[in-house]
Amino acid sequence: MVDAAPARLGHLNPPALARLLDLLAEVLPGDAPTRAAFKEQVLLDPGFCPEDLVLAWAGSELVGFCHSAAEEVEDGHRGWIVALGVRPGYRRKGIGRLLLEHAVEQLAGGGCQEVAVGGYEERYLFPGVDSERYPSAPSLFQRAGFELYGTAIAMGRALGAGECSGHAEDFGCEPPRDGDLPGLLALAQGIRPSWGRLLRSYLSRSSDHSRVLIARQRGAVVGFAASDIFVDQPGRFGPVGVSAEQRGGGVGGRLLRASLASMSSRGDTRAWFLWAPEDEAGRRLYASAGFLSERRFGLYRRRPALLLSSSHDQRRA
Repeated sequence: MVDAAPARLGHLNPPALARLLDLLAEVLPGDAPTRAAFKEQVLLDPGFCPEDLVLAWAGSELVGFCHSAAEEVEDGHRGWIVALGVRPGYRRKGIGRLLLEHAVEQLAGGGCQEVAVGGYEERYLFPGVDSERYPSAPSLFQRAGFELYGTAIAMGRALGAGECSGHAEDFGCEPPRDGDLPGLLALAQGIRPSWGRLLRSYLSRSSDHSRVLIARQRGAVVGFAASDIFVDQPGRFGPVGVSAEQRGGGVGGRLLRASLASMSSRGDTRAWFLWAPEDEAGRRLYASAGFLSERRFGLYRRRPALLLSSSHDQRRA
């Protein structure tokens, strides 16, 4: 452990898990995962290790946390600050900055030359920084040298039996049969590797394949859409993907309408997803289907990551 006033830093361990879940509920109102969702989205992340979750203690009280992650990309490694929070009453005491610097130093030591805030696709936790819900967060990252490079939005819409009537087959879509799984997973993996892993995880643990719909072209899987596959997150739509050759041909729209009909038939009263880039054509597709913007997230990054570590070392010297 690293001692630093006014907090002591350590990593996640089994006895601290219950306290961490309580802290998440307090500092991430409306966003904190349930215990089951935390297990699915954090502990079972293929790349997770306890060192990725740094905890801040004041005596015996858990007062803050920072969840980071690293992933291998084509040009090396990219780091992520997935989530960070400090208990009310302990804010503005340097604890958030201490947690952030520790996480960035750890990522830089692992070879990450860029660190981004939110947007870590594995398990889809947080897209970025919601400045409306967490107004002090942007200044924390900006003071640490992170720059705003874009925004993303979360969208949602109510589901009604009348407007989403029909069956998936009416839109030329259907759940995958066992023989479709290799093609489905290959398509998802080719679009985004994290999507392939997410679908594989869901399909391997559940026999209800109706929550994933596919579209075919000449017998081949050319598109897919998932809904309600995240633990304890009813009505969550996605991921959805279409092969490059079929994009712009209406496949995505058919999958979206088929999924909404399927969700309505299951009893969902609302469909929502966490993020899409504000300038992406897909956002217009969702808007045309009745989705409304509900939240906006700032996307931050620091390049190179080593800069923060070096400046911290100079201050300590």
